[in-house]
Amino acid sequence: MQLFLTSQKIKMKYIKKTSFNAEAKSVANKHEFSGPALTSPTYAGELALPFVSAALKSGATLSNGWIRTIDDVYYKAVINSIEGASLIADASCDFTDGGSVTIAENVLTTKELAVNIDLCKKTMRQSWLASETGNSLNSDMPTAFTDYVIGHIAGLVAQATENSIWTGTGLTGGEFEGFTTGTTGIFDVDGNVNAVTTVSPFTKNIVVVEMEKVLDACSSAVLAKPDFALYVSPKTLFLYQQHLGKEGYVNDYQANGKPSNIYGYPIYACPGMPDNQIIGTYESNLVFGSNIQTNMTEVRTIDMSPIDGSDNVRFIMRYAAGVQVGVGADIYWGKA
Repeated sequence: MQLFLTSQKIKMKYIKKTSFNAEAKSVANKHEFSGPALTSPTYAGELALPFVSAALKSGATLSNGWIRTIDDVYYKAVINSIEGASLIADASCDFTDGGSVTIAENVLTTKELAVNIDLCKKTMRQSWLASETGNSLNSDMPTAFTDYVIGHIAGLVAQATENSIWTGTGLTGGEFEGFTTGTTGIFDVDGNVNAVTTVSPFTKNIVVVEMEKVLDACSSAVLAKPDFALYVSPKTLFLYQQHLGKEGYVNDYQANGKPSNIYGYPIYACPGMPDNQIIGTYESNLVFGSNIQTNMTEVRTIDMSPIDGSDNVRFIMRYAAGVQVGVGADIYWGKA
Protein backbone atom coordinates (compact mmCIF):
# COMPACT_ATOMS: atom_id res chain seq x y z
CA MET A 1 0.00 0.00 0.00
CA GLN A 2 2.76 2.40 0.86
CA LEU A 3 4.48 1.55 -2.40
CA PHE A 4 1.26 2.33 -4.29
CA LEU A 5 0.86 5.77 -2.66
CA THR A 6 4.46 6.62 -3.31
CA SER A 7 4.01 5.66 -6.94
CA GLN A 8 0.89 7.84 -7.22
CA LYS A 9 2.68 10.83 -5.72
CA ILE A 10 5.54 10.43 -8.15
CA LYS A 11 3.10 10.15 -11.04
CA MET A 12 1.14 13.25 -9.98
CA LYS A 13 4.37 15.14 -9.51
CA TYR A 14 5.45 14.10 -12.99
CA ILE A 15 2.12 15.15 -14.48
CA LYS A 16 2.26 18.58 -12.81
CA LYS A 17 5.82 19.09 -13.98
CA THR A 18 5.17 18.08 -17.57
CA SER A 19 1.96 20.11 -17.63
CA PHE A 20 3.84 23.18 -16.44
CA ASN A 21 6.60 22.68 -18.99
CA ALA A 22 4.08 22.31 -21.77
CA GLU A 23 2.42 25.56 -20.76
CA ALA A 24 5.74 27.38 -20.60
CA LYS A 25 6.66 26.00 -23.99
CA SER A 26 3.31 27.17 -25.37
CA VAL A 27 3.88 30.68 -24.03
CA ALA A 28 7.42 30.75 -25.38
CA ASN A 29 6.23 29.88 -28.89
CA LYS A 30 3.28 32.26 -28.89
CA HIS A 31 3.29 34.76 -31.80
CA GLU A 32 1.61 38.16 -31.50
CA PHE A 33 -0.17 38.97 -34.77
CA SER A 34 -1.20 42.52 -35.53
CA GLY A 35 -4.87 43.20 -36.13
CA PRO A 36 -6.36 43.42 -39.62
CA ALA A 37 -5.40 46.51 -41.62
CA LEU A 38 -8.06 49.16 -42.05
CA THR A 39 -9.02 48.64 -45.66
CA SER A 40 -11.68 51.32 -46.07
CA PRO A 41 -10.49 54.45 -44.23
CA THR A 42 -12.39 57.72 -44.43
CA TYR A 43 -10.68 61.06 -43.89
CA ALA A 44 -13.02 64.02 -43.51
CA GLY A 45 -12.50 67.64 -42.50
CA GLU A 46 -9.20 68.15 -40.68
CA LEU A 47 -8.23 64.49 -41.15
CA ALA A 48 -8.41 64.94 -44.92
CA LEU A 49 -6.15 68.01 -44.81
CA PRO A 50 -2.80 66.22 -45.41
CA PHE A 51 -4.18 64.31 -48.40
CA VAL A 52 -6.17 67.10 -50.06
CA SER A 53 -3.50 69.72 -49.36
CA ALA A 54 -0.86 67.53 -51.00
CA ALA A 55 -3.18 66.95 -53.93
CA LEU A 56 -3.98 70.61 -54.55
CA LYS A 57 -0.64 72.15 -53.69
CA SER A 58 1.85 69.83 -55.35
CA GLY A 59 1.80 71.83 -58.60
CA ALA A 60 4.65 74.28 -59.16
CA THR A 61 2.55 77.44 -58.79
CA LEU A 62 1.20 76.55 -55.34
CA SER A 63 4.04 74.43 -53.97
CA ASN A 64 6.52 77.26 -54.59
CA GLY A 65 4.25 79.91 -53.09
CA TRP A 66 4.13 81.92 -56.30
CA ILE A 67 0.57 83.07 -55.57
CA ARG A 68 -1.31 83.73 -52.34
CA THR A 69 -3.48 80.98 -50.89
CA ILE A 70 -6.56 81.05 -48.67
CA ASP A 71 -7.42 77.59 -47.35
CA ASP A 72 -10.58 78.14 -45.31
CA VAL A 73 -13.07 79.19 -48.00
CA TYR A 74 -16.43 77.47 -47.52
CA TYR A 75 -17.87 78.84 -50.74
CA LYS A 76 -16.91 82.48 -51.31
CA ALA A 77 -14.20 84.78 -49.97
CA VAL A 78 -14.07 88.57 -50.31
CA ILE A 79 -10.66 89.95 -51.26
CA ASN A 80 -10.48 93.60 -50.23
CA SER A 81 -8.11 96.28 -51.46
CA ILE A 82 -7.89 99.68 -49.80
CA GLU A 83 -6.72 102.70 -51.75
CA GLY A 84 -6.44 106.34 -50.79
CA ALA A 85 -4.54 109.44 -51.89
CA SER A 86 -3.09 112.14 -49.62
CA LEU A 87 -4.28 110.45 -46.44
CA ILE A 88 -1.51 112.06 -44.36
CA ALA A 89 -2.01 115.72 -43.41
CA ASP A 90 -0.34 118.23 -41.09
CA ALA A 91 -1.26 117.68 -37.45
CA SER A 92 -3.59 120.14 -35.69
CA CYS A 93 -5.79 120.27 -32.61
CA ASP A 94 -8.89 119.65 -34.69
CA PHE A 95 -9.91 116.55 -36.56
CA THR A 96 -9.62 117.11 -40.28
CA ASP A 97 -10.68 114.46 -42.75
CA GLY A 98 -7.50 113.40 -44.53
CA GLY A 99 -9.26 112.41 -47.75
CA SER A 100 -11.36 109.67 -49.18
CA VAL A 101 -10.58 105.99 -48.98
CA THR A 102 -11.72 103.59 -51.65
CA ILE A 103 -12.39 100.03 -50.57
CA ALA A 104 -12.66 97.72 -53.53
CA GLU A 105 -13.46 94.05 -53.36
CA ASN A 106 -13.33 91.00 -55.57
CA VAL A 107 -15.17 87.82 -54.70
CA LEU A 108 -13.38 84.49 -54.97
CA THR A 109 -15.92 81.76 -55.65
CA THR A 110 -14.86 78.15 -55.29
CA LYS A 111 -16.24 75.27 -57.32
CA GLU A 112 -16.97 71.90 -55.78
CA LEU A 113 -14.92 69.13 -57.39
CA ALA A 114 -14.58 65.39 -56.89
CA VAL A 115 -12.40 62.45 -57.85
CA ASN A 116 -14.12 59.07 -58.22
CA ILE A 117 -12.00 56.07 -59.22
CA ASP A 118 -13.01 52.39 -59.28
CA LEU A 119 -10.05 49.96 -59.31
CA CYS A 120 -9.90 46.18 -59.53
CA LYS A 121 -7.66 44.45 -57.01
CA LYS A 122 -6.73 41.90 -59.67
CA THR A 123 -4.34 44.46 -61.13
CA MET A 124 -2.85 44.87 -57.69
CA ARG A 125 -2.26 41.14 -57.28
CA GLN A 126 -0.46 41.00 -60.61
CA SER A 127 1.99 43.69 -59.54
CA TRP A 128 4.76 43.73 -57.00
CA LEU A 129 2.17 44.37 -54.30
CA ALA A 130 0.84 40.81 -54.69
CA SER A 131 2.94 39.67 -51.75
CA GLU A 132 1.17 42.15 -49.49
CA THR A 133 -2.38 41.56 -50.67
CA GLY A 134 -2.26 37.79 -50.57
CA ASN A 135 -3.57 35.37 -53.16
CA SER A 136 -7.25 35.03 -52.25
CA LEU A 137 -9.79 36.63 -54.54
CA ASN A 138 -11.08 39.09 -51.94
CA SER A 139 -7.90 39.65 -49.98
CA ASP A 140 -7.62 42.84 -47.98
CA MET A 141 -6.22 45.92 -49.62
CA PRO A 142 -2.85 46.74 -47.97
CA THR A 143 -2.33 50.10 -46.34
CA ALA A 144 0.75 50.63 -48.53
CA PHE A 145 -1.38 50.33 -51.64
CA THR A 146 -3.99 52.68 -50.17
CA ASP A 147 -1.30 55.30 -49.65
CA TYR A 148 0.08 54.66 -53.12
CA VAL A 149 -3.28 55.17 -54.82
CA ILE A 150 -4.08 58.27 -52.77
CA GLY A 151 -0.64 59.61 -53.72
CA HIS A 152 -1.28 58.82 -57.38
CA ILE A 153 -4.64 60.59 -57.21
CA ALA A 154 -2.92 63.53 -55.53
CA GLY A 155 -0.53 63.82 -58.45
CA LEU A 156 -3.38 63.88 -60.96
CA VAL A 157 -5.30 66.44 -58.91
CA ALA A 158 -2.19 68.62 -58.59
CA GLN A 159 -1.70 68.64 -62.36
CA ALA A 160 -5.37 69.42 -63.00
CA THR A 161 -5.32 72.19 -60.37
CA GLU A 162 -2.19 73.74 -61.90
CA ASN A 163 -3.89 73.84 -65.30
CA SER A 164 -7.15 75.24 -63.92
CA ILE A 165 -5.37 78.05 -62.08
CA TRP A 166 -4.23 79.52 -65.39
CA THR A 167 -6.44 78.15 -68.17
CA GLY A 168 -9.36 76.35 -66.52
CA THR A 169 -12.93 76.75 -67.78
CA GLY A 170 -15.61 76.79 -65.10
CA LEU A 171 -18.24 75.34 -67.43
CA THR A 172 -16.03 72.31 -68.12
CA GLY A 173 -16.37 69.38 -65.77
CA GLY A 174 -13.50 69.01 -63.32
CA GLU A 175 -12.19 72.58 -63.85
CA PHE A 176 -12.62 75.99 -62.27
CA GLU A 177 -12.23 79.33 -64.06
CA GLY A 178 -8.59 80.29 -64.56
CA PHE A 179 -6.77 83.60 -64.79
CA THR A 180 -6.09 83.68 -68.54
CA THR A 181 -9.01 81.65 -69.92
CA GLY A 182 -10.37 83.24 -73.12
CA THR A 183 -13.07 85.87 -72.56
CA THR A 184 -14.43 84.19 -69.43
CA GLY A 185 -11.18 84.12 -67.44
CA ILE A 186 -10.59 86.09 -64.27
CA PHE A 187 -8.39 88.68 -66.01
CA ASP A 188 -10.91 89.47 -68.75
CA VAL A 189 -13.89 89.54 -66.40
CA ASP A 190 -12.09 91.88 -63.98
CA GLY A 191 -11.89 94.54 -66.70
CA ASN A 192 -9.01 96.48 -65.10
CA VAL A 193 -6.08 94.27 -66.08
CA ASN A 194 -3.59 96.14 -68.26
CA ALA A 195 -3.18 94.63 -71.73
CA VAL A 196 0.32 94.66 -73.22
CA THR A 197 0.63 93.69 -76.88
CA THR A 198 3.41 91.21 -77.55
CA VAL A 199 4.49 89.21 -80.58
CA SER A 200 3.56 85.55 -80.91
CA PRO A 201 5.11 83.03 -81.08
CA PHE A 202 8.08 83.80 -78.85
CA THR A 203 11.54 82.79 -80.02
CA LYS A 204 14.92 82.92 -78.34
CA ASN A 205 15.73 85.99 -80.43
CA ILE A 206 12.76 88.11 -79.30
CA VAL A 207 11.77 86.73 -75.90
CA VAL A 208 13.79 89.36 -73.99
CA VAL A 209 12.20 92.16 -76.02
CA GLU A 210 8.73 90.81 -75.16
CA MET A 211 9.58 90.61 -71.46
CA GLU A 212 10.87 94.16 -71.57
CA LYS A 213 7.56 95.32 -73.08
CA VAL A 214 5.73 94.05 -70.01
CA LEU A 215 8.30 95.50 -67.59
CA ASP A 216 8.20 98.87 -69.35
CA ALA A 217 4.42 98.96 -69.03
CA CYS A 218 4.46 98.27 -65.26
CA SER A 219 4.03 101.20 -62.92
CA SER A 220 6.75 102.15 -60.45
CA ALA A 221 4.50 101.17 -57.55
CA VAL A 222 4.02 97.66 -58.92
CA LEU A 223 7.70 97.21 -59.76
CA ALA A 224 8.56 98.31 -56.22
CA LYS A 225 6.56 95.49 -54.66
CA PRO A 226 8.97 93.08 -52.93
CA ASP A 227 7.15 90.07 -54.39
CA PHE A 228 6.92 91.34 -57.98
CA ALA A 229 7.65 88.71 -60.63
CA LEU A 230 7.06 87.71 -64.22
CA TYR A 231 4.88 84.64 -64.81
CA VAL A 232 5.55 82.60 -67.95
CA SER A 233 5.24 79.05 -69.26
CA PRO A 234 8.15 76.58 -68.98
CA LYS A 235 8.69 76.92 -72.74
CA THR A 236 9.00 80.70 -72.48
CA LEU A 237 11.56 80.37 -69.68
CA PHE A 238 13.48 77.86 -71.79
CA LEU A 239 13.59 80.33 -74.69
CA TYR A 240 14.89 83.00 -72.31
CA GLN A 241 17.63 80.73 -70.99
CA GLN A 242 18.40 79.67 -74.54
CA HIS A 243 18.86 83.34 -75.37
CA LEU A 244 21.28 83.72 -72.45
CA GLY A 245 23.27 80.76 -73.70
CA LYS A 246 23.34 82.13 -77.24
CA GLU A 247 24.66 85.43 -75.92
CA GLY A 248 27.33 83.65 -73.88
CA TYR A 249 26.07 84.43 -70.37
CA VAL A 250 29.21 84.67 -68.16
CA ASN A 251 31.07 82.97 -71.02
CA ASP A 252 28.93 79.89 -70.41
CA TYR A 253 27.03 79.09 -73.57
CA GLN A 254 25.08 75.81 -73.70
CA ALA A 255 26.52 74.35 -70.49
CA ASN A 256 25.07 74.62 -66.99
CA GLY A 257 21.88 76.27 -65.83
CA LYS A 258 20.96 79.87 -66.49
CA PRO A 259 19.28 82.27 -64.03
CA SER A 260 15.51 82.53 -63.86
CA ASN A 261 15.38 86.29 -63.50
CA ILE A 262 15.62 89.40 -65.64
CA TYR A 263 17.05 92.66 -64.33
CA GLY A 264 16.75 91.25 -60.82
CA TYR A 265 13.05 90.32 -61.11
CA PRO A 266 12.28 86.60 -60.76
CA ILE A 267 10.70 84.68 -63.61
CA TYR A 268 8.28 81.96 -62.54
CA ALA A 269 7.75 79.08 -64.98
CA CYS A 270 4.23 77.87 -64.22
CA PRO A 271 3.35 74.57 -65.98
CA GLY A 272 -0.27 75.68 -66.34
CA MET A 273 0.58 78.98 -68.04
CA PRO A 274 -0.07 79.17 -71.78
CA ASP A 275 2.88 79.69 -74.10
CA ASN A 276 3.57 83.13 -75.62
CA GLN A 277 2.12 85.05 -72.68
CA ILE A 278 3.79 87.05 -69.90
CA ILE A 279 2.17 88.30 -66.70
CA GLY A 280 3.76 90.97 -64.56
CA THR A 281 2.39 91.44 -61.04
CA TYR A 282 3.16 90.59 -57.40
CA GLU A 283 2.55 87.23 -55.75
CA SER A 284 -0.01 88.44 -53.20
CA ASN A 285 -2.16 89.89 -55.99
CA LEU A 286 -3.00 86.46 -57.42
CA VAL A 287 -5.14 84.43 -55.03
CA PHE A 288 -6.00 80.73 -54.87
CA GLY A 289 -8.79 79.69 -52.54
CA SER A 290 -9.85 76.25 -51.33
CA ASN A 291 -11.77 74.58 -48.52
CA ILE A 292 -9.00 72.24 -47.36
CA GLN A 293 -9.01 73.69 -43.83
CA THR A 294 -12.75 73.31 -43.41
CA ASN A 295 -14.95 70.33 -42.57
CA MET A 296 -16.14 70.15 -46.19
CA THR A 297 -13.33 68.00 -47.61
CA GLU A 298 -13.23 64.23 -47.76
CA VAL A 299 -10.92 61.42 -48.83
CA ARG A 300 -12.44 57.94 -48.73
CA THR A 301 -11.46 54.43 -49.81
CA ILE A 302 -14.20 51.80 -50.04
CA ASP A 303 -13.41 48.11 -50.39
CA MET A 304 -16.41 46.77 -52.33
CA SER A 305 -15.69 43.10 -51.60
CA PRO A 306 -17.90 42.77 -48.48
CA ILE A 307 -20.55 45.03 -50.03
CA ASP A 308 -21.27 43.53 -53.44
CA GLY A 309 -18.86 40.61 -53.64
CA SER A 310 -16.77 42.26 -56.34
CA ASP A 311 -13.00 42.59 -56.38
CA ASN A 312 -13.11 46.40 -56.67
CA VAL A 313 -11.93 49.28 -54.54
CA ARG A 314 -13.33 52.79 -54.85
CA PHE A 315 -11.35 55.95 -54.10
CA ILE A 316 -13.13 59.25 -53.54
CA MET A 317 -11.84 62.78 -52.96
CA ARG A 318 -14.06 65.85 -52.54
CA TYR A 319 -12.91 69.45 -52.29
CA ALA A 320 -13.53 72.95 -53.69
CA ALA A 321 -11.15 75.47 -55.29
CA GLY A 322 -11.02 78.70 -57.30
CA VAL A 323 -8.89 81.77 -58.07
CA GLN A 324 -9.30 85.54 -58.04
CA VAL A 325 -7.19 88.71 -58.27
CA GLY A 326 -6.71 91.40 -55.66
CA VAL A 327 -6.18 94.54 -57.74
CA GLY A 328 -6.68 94.04 -61.46
CA ALA A 329 -5.03 97.35 -62.31
CA ASP A 330 -1.77 96.03 -60.84
CA ILE A 331 -1.59 93.21 -63.39
CA TYR A 332 0.16 93.62 -66.75
CA TRP A 333 -0.74 90.90 -69.20
CA GLY A 334 1.40 90.50 -72.28
CA LYS A 335 -0.10 88.53 -75.16
CA ALA A 336 -0.62 88.81 -78.90
